[in-house]
Amino acid sequence: MQRIVTKSPLMSKSRVRQHRGQFNPEDFGQRVNAQPTLGESGLPPGLQYASFRGDPWLQESAPMRQKHASSADLQMPRLIEVCAWLLTRTDCHSLQIGFSTSQVRTESILRPFSYEIHDVGALSADDYLDRHFVEVPFDAKIDAIDWTQRRISEGPIGRFRQGDHKSALDRPQPRSWRLGSVAEICNVVRDLARLREAPAHYLCSAAVSLGQGIVRASFNCDATYVVPLRHFRDFVAQNFAAPG
Repeated sequence: MQRIVTKSPLMSKSRVRQHRGQFNPEDFGQRVNAQPTLGESGLPPGLQYASFRGDPWLQESAPMRQKHASSADLQMPRLIEVCAWLLTRTDCHSLQIGFSTSQVRTESILRPFSYEIHDVGALSADDYLDRHFVEVPFDAKIDAIDWTQRRISEGPIGRFRQGDHKSALDRPQPRSWRLGSVAEICNVVRDLARLREAPAHYLCSAAVSLGQGIVRASFNCDATYVVPLRHFRDFVAQNFAAPG
């Protein structure tokens, strides 16, 4: 079967939907212009989730495209176990799982201006994990994220901030609002695996950010959802097949 490679067009404002309960198209453009859909501290307050719609042709043809198991699919139980461990017990504060490409991108609080890309096969080896990640208590990691944000705000570079940029870091979201418990974060990672395996959906990639408190899920190149981490399980239950 010939493989068709497509490129998604640039997203226009009309393809970005923000949801605060009842969607109001009249004030949509005003809200998008006022603030980013996803900012440095997460989604705007009160926003339940945001969705980005892609090429309509990809949406219509999705049911006709056959699923193919990737290396990530074949190692799913171990991959999910490792990703949950990375987020809750190591220096990793953000990760992106490429289910279709079988790679995981990680960002560390110890190296805040760089990221690493790992093959899912390599992540299954304990000695590999020991070489590339440092075990850090969860609360200490979140404290480090908050401390780093404050230091940037108060440091020499802070004087260049103006307007909204000047006040954004001064109003961080409370941790209790941004993040759930360690157990809830592990459940979110498991839900991503269940969405990947769901027959009616094709989850290509997903990302979890502890600093912003969000989950981003991209389905078959035709739709991406950005959801607050604490509400991700409810979002899945309301919009997809129950994760079980």
